[in-house]
Amino acid sequence: MRHIDANGLIVTTQWEEKAAKIRKRIEDCAGDVIEIKKILDKESHWTKLRPQLVKLCGRKCWYCEGVVKHSRLPVDHFRPKGKVAGTSHAGYYWLAYSPLNFRLACEFCNSSTDDDPSGKRNSKHNHFPLLNELARVASPDLDISREMPVLLDPFLLADCELLSFSTDGTARRGKPRSPLESVDRVAESIRIYSLDRPGLDDGRKKVMDAVVWNAEYLNRGLSEFAEKIRELISIESEYSSAALAALRTTRDLPVIAEKFGDELAVDDDARTGGQPIVDTDVNLSLLIESGFLRPGVELIGEAALGEVVATLLPDGRIQVGVLGVRSYASPESAAAAAGAEASSGWQFWKIEVNSGRVPIAEIRDSYVSARS
Repeated sequence: MRHIDANGLIVTTQWEEKAAKIRKRIEDCAGDVIEIKKILDKESHWTKLRPQLVKLCGRKCWYCEGVVKHSRLPVDHFRPKGKVAGTSHAGYYWLAYSPLNFRLACEFCNSSTDDDPSGKRNSKHNHFPLLNELARVASPDLDISREMPVLLDPFLLADCELLSFSTDGTARRGKPRSPLESVDRVAESIRIYSLDRPGLDDGRKKVMDAVVWNAEYLNRGLSEFAEKIRELISIESEYSSAALAALRTTRDLPVIAEKFGDELAVDDDARTGGQPIVDTDVNLSLLIESGFLRPGVELIGEAALGEVVATLLPDGRIQVGVLGVRSYASPESAAAAAGAEASSGWQFWKIEVNSGRVPIAEIRDSYVSARS
């Protein structure tokens, strides 16, 4: 799974004007799911944005990275526009015409059609599990950023970095599991996107072997092989994230570090100068930047006077709900403002997931352990 830069998506004025009209019609339905479904069934306006989505990374599936040549490439709604599988949720109908909810997905990854005789094949289709099911948003007037999706999202770099590949092409976890993961996000994404279906492992292995083979010849001084590697790791190439994983296995070769330093750069090393991180160096902003925390998530603390609810802001500050719009620079100061001991800030604030409440101290410790 390659990171897709949403900032590169070009939405024409003509497309947006029609989408706005359809969104207004949906709004006028006042939540009537029957009437909304009639509009969704009739107005497949999202398909008109397919050419612009293709320009972001070529004619390939954003989930499995298989190239689609001779059939249409469906536009998937990351948050399903209709009923969400396994829940009573009617669907994120208000996002049906929101470009940031669109992903390109091949029919194998996204279709509900079952070609497995056992009847157990999975696909994305209308699946959208959450780590914090109680925070699922049911209407457009609620804050969707509080949700913590299970499925890895191609629009999020931190999500893409969680997925890697073994040398035999098998999809696997690339970074340690977060304490917030009441279920393994990588394993569930592999299962629901069907990233382990027949043919994918072989295709990825073929690409990975080609990268290693070209790297060996490049290391012998044959500079023309550098261009072949660049073609294999290009975002538009099939299974290019597996190609990048293979390239990382050759990073000890001096010529690889010289010619592909930008592609192999590790953000955390650049940010910390390659030095070990100790607890005092870790703040919420760093955890957000590293993908260990998601801005907008709800933080819960239990003070002497009762439960306090706060929100994690994109800059790492904590906005305490009961205290109005004021925000605080650290867990300690926010905890003190909420009536707790300042020294217990990292233990005081917790995040609700399906398995219970997890102190943000565990998230911090998990990050420190991963960096070590």
